[in-house]
Amino acid sequence: MSEQQFYTVKQVKDLLFNGALSITSVYVMVRRGEIPSVKYLNKRLIPGKWVRDELRKATEYK
Repeated sequence: MSEQQFYTVKQVKDLLFNGALSITSVYVMVRRGEIPSVKYLNKRLIPGKWVRDELRKATEYK
């Protein structure tokens, strides 16, 4: 099974922030550079490696 290469901002909001932040707040974090992203076909995409690393950090912290 291949790992997902990119996630949408909405997917990141749901996966990492579990509804605790609005999608607007996640976009602000992207704009500030707190969350890495690339623009593709007028969409902001978050690298899958970053998402997996953040999920790993969150589970290690517990």
